[in-house]
Amino acid sequence: MSTHDKILSAASENASLLAALAETDYAAPALHQQHAYIRDLKREISENDVQQQKLAGTTKTELKDHEKYRDSTVRRFAYRVGGKKEKFQEKASKEEKEYFDAVTAEFRAKQSRATLDANLKDAEKFRQELEGVVSQHDGYQKRLDELYNSIFSGPTPDLPQEDEKEQIVAQVKSEFDQAQSTLSVESQIISILHEANKAMKQALINMNQAESMSEFDMVGFGGSYADLAERNHLSIAQSQMSTVHMLVNSASRLSPAVHPLANVDVAQSNFMSDVLFDNIFSDYSFHKKIQASSQGMHREASNLAGQLQAAQQREEASRQSLDETKNRLEGARQSLQDTRMQAFQSI
Repeated sequence: MSTHDKILSAASENASLLAALAETDYAAPALHQQHAYIRDLKREISENDVQQQKLAGTTKTELKDHEKYRDSTVRRFAYRVGGKKEKFQEKASKEEKEYFDAVTAEFRAKQSRATLDANLKDAEKFRQELEGVVSQHDGYQKRLDELYNSIFSGPTPDLPQEDEKEQIVAQVKSEFDQAQSTLSVESQIISILHEANKAMKQALINMNQAESMSEFDMVGFGGSYADLAERNHLSIAQSQMSTVHMLVNSASRLSPAVHPLANVDVAQSNFMSDVLFDNIFSDYSFHKKIQASSQGMHREASNLAGQLQAAQQREEASRQSLDETKNRLEGARQSLQDTRMQAFQSI
């Protein structure tokens, strides 16, 4: 069979392979980025494990100190006899707060670990899907190479135009890989920021609930129930904010265009002060702290929404760039194929 006949015979298979390659070109650079994302998640999980071990030790120590004052009748009596009842209450309140803070910190770390585990599970699943597509792409490329080798084996110094177009295809393919990698990063950032935005909304809901409970407490309604509900909503809001910060920090490691949020000091109360020093003045003072925390959270929520919108705009720009590069790559491949067809048709 003549070279010309080989070209004609292979035309249909060549067109099919080019189309298959175009459909799967995205997979290799996306898989490379996915591996980097998984490594980052595993590093964060390892750091979280170390943090949890430290926090567990702190909680155990603080519990002992808290129980020492809570359950010590002798120590309580000694302070009372010495006329230092208020000092005892102050010390007991301090120990209770430190224990509560330790428990809360450990709880937040466990919540962060659960989020990281879920993200890793999703990332591993997506990695497997990409590996399947990459395997398909490699198979298509191997078949195309074999097809071309069967026709263009050896150097072709008499076909300089064909060699030149091969170089153009290689250059545009490199640009396509970079554009695909950029889009993959921006899409991943949007996914993470969406999760952060959900957690932020939940934090704001709980802050609004805490503010309402605080208003009830100030006017004398609700009693201990209002205090308990207020503390619960504030604790949940703080936990949600920790998740928000963890997610945004994770996104910022993927791109310098994403900036970590400012820390918001979520107001926290403690049982001892609520019971022993509960009055209209303390209630009003704490209500103002809750309002200040709420304002800070709303500012960072606006910041997060702005960063999410910016990421969506970058993703759209990256997608347009990828589409343009993809069209050029398809055109370059088709031009190379046309040159090869024309070269052998002229023989």
